[in-house]
Amino acid sequence: MPGRLPQRPSNNAVRRPSRRDEPPAAANEQAAGRARHWWDIALVGAAYLLLACLLYWPVSPIDARHIVDCACADPAQEIWFLRWVPFALAHGTNPFLTSYVNAPYGANLAVNTSMPLLGLVGWPVTAALGPVATYNLMLRLALALAGASMYGVMRRYVAWRPAAFVAGLLFAFSPFMAGHAQRHLFMTFLPLVPLFVLLVDDWLVSCRRSSAVAGALVGVVAAVEFLISPEVVALEAIGVAIALTYLAVTHRPQVRDRVGRIARGLPGAALAFVAVAGYPLYELVAGPLRPSGPIHTFGLSTRYHADLLSPVLPTPSLLLAPHALLAPNNSLVAGVGQEPGMYVGIPLLLVLLYVAVRLRRLVIVQVLSVTMATAFVLALGPRLTVAGRSVLTPLPYAVFHFVPVVQNIEPARFALIVQFGVAALVAVGADRLHRWWRDRPSRTRRAQGLRVGVATLAAVAALLPFVPRQLSSAPTRAPRLFTSGQQRAIPDGALALTFPFATRANEGMLWQALGGMRFRILGGLIFVPDARGRSTALPTRPVPPVLLPVLRGNDRSTDAARRRSEERALDRLCRDAKVDVVLASMRSRGSQRFVELVDSTLGSTPVVVGDVAMWLDVQGDLRRVAASP
Repeated sequence: MPGRLPQRPSNNAVRRPSRRDEPPAAANEQAAGRARHWWDIALVGAAYLLLACLLYWPVSPIDARHIVDCACADPAQEIWFLRWVPFALAHGTNPFLTSYVNAPYGANLAVNTSMPLLGLVGWPVTAALGPVATYNLMLRLALALAGASMYGVMRRYVAWRPAAFVAGLLFAFSPFMAGHAQRHLFMTFLPLVPLFVLLVDDWLVSCRRSSAVAGALVGVVAAVEFLISPEVVALEAIGVAIALTYLAVTHRPQVRDRVGRIARGLPGAALAFVAVAGYPLYELVAGPLRPSGPIHTFGLSTRYHADLLSPVLPTPSLLLAPHALLAPNNSLVAGVGQEPGMYVGIPLLLVLLYVAVRLRRLVIVQVLSVTMATAFVLALGPRLTVAGRSVLTPLPYAVFHFVPVVQNIEPARFALIVQFGVAALVAVGADRLHRWWRDRPSRTRRAQGLRVGVATLAAVAALLPFVPRQLSSAPTRAPRLFTSGQQRAIPDGALALTFPFATRANEGMLWQALGGMRFRILGGLIFVPDARGRSTALPTRPVPPVLLPVLRGNDRSTDAARRRSEERALDRLCRDAKVDVVLASMRSRGSQRFVELVDSTLGSTPVVVGDVAMWLDVQGDLRRVAASP
């Protein structure tokens, strides 16, 4: 309603008719309307799913042999998470704690991006086709469900279906989503984000539901999202807090009533959240193996931030990205292709500015404009940068350094709030334009046809730069050992030293996931406490520095003294950590040097299965070496 919030009816108001009071014909008509609404959302979601599949074409949605981007780093880690949850639940193990990485110490998965809910939901696919197929399917469903949710929610605020469809399209395939769809499932599976906004509206703005029911629903949705990504929950909360603060300042007469609704609904929201996500929340903030302080150091998290030019410079995930404009943007967010998601483009910026000014009396336009602008300022990080150069410090984001949990949000990810606002504002503007055109008399409508045609062409031209490019996938190159019964030669639960060593290369975690978690590994791409309790992605048991070059495939030394030093270090590492098995990829760089080192240290030759060399009795070999003269 333009200019003011809707007033909540007083107790003396006429009672709203209940469903029992409605005649059967009216009730049947309402039920049919709800059914049509859900079918409408399902059809739109199917269209978005088709577009999502085309985005990853020619890789199938359930392909088990290809991974988007690469079979390494974050994708391999997320495939491991999707496999770990079914494994843990099937074996009666805590899904939030594991000893299968960073062995023998283990890791707290609640402080990592473990997505336990997606692992649970994808269990049937994982059991039938493997975790890689689950990962591929989830990425496509993430885009489709996010778009369908945005469409369904925007139908509350706009009457014209095409306007809501465009909102879903812009949200699901925005530069933010297209960037993270390369390797971050937890940042793209966002169907609950629009629903969360709608339920908060029902609770505190439009007051469509009772305080207790609305609060409980908000708590449930926030808790379910928490089981996918605590970072997204924090972003949702900040975005809603910005919007509600603006409404409280500009609509002070309604604040007292809304405070009462908060007081009546908050207990239900808190109880619902704790009932669903209380235990993982405990593991996140106070559980065992949790690093002290922020999970990401402030310097690391603030490395990924927006630049003042980010909205007008295309990102690598877009189809229309001229090299002359793309090259500067590649240096704005630490050169990481999946993080820049702030692009809007000059044509669409002009459209948004026109809508914001022309429809400034609409409360929804005011709220969206203020929330987007504030989120953009937060996305700039602790310092303002222009074209990659710092020109001012500090900015409001610097305050987050002192706020627990929130301090782990990467500034660049506030682009989620911005892109949500872009999609909603475009839909509101398109709906108002359609309403204006529909209400014109036929003669006036014909006279204004050229004007509307020009506006339509301008809108299409503004949206074209948003089209994402196809996302390439890489073969898993899964060794036959881990996809066949031959892996039964590895003792169940054995501790393995893997080559390449499981850090950024991450082949060890991928092998575990493909092999059904048969063995544990040293290291892994995981956040754990270091010797001082601070967060690190390095193994808790330090690898002797002399071994690091050979474990990473970079050792080319021929010095005999150095080789003897490496043998002693490997012997000590295997004894102290009680390594049972050594597994080495023979196709990786430096594999020959690593095999020679293990041969000379253990005094035995490996069993070779396909591309993998195995030493299956490391402790026995070490005892024989120690007993030899």
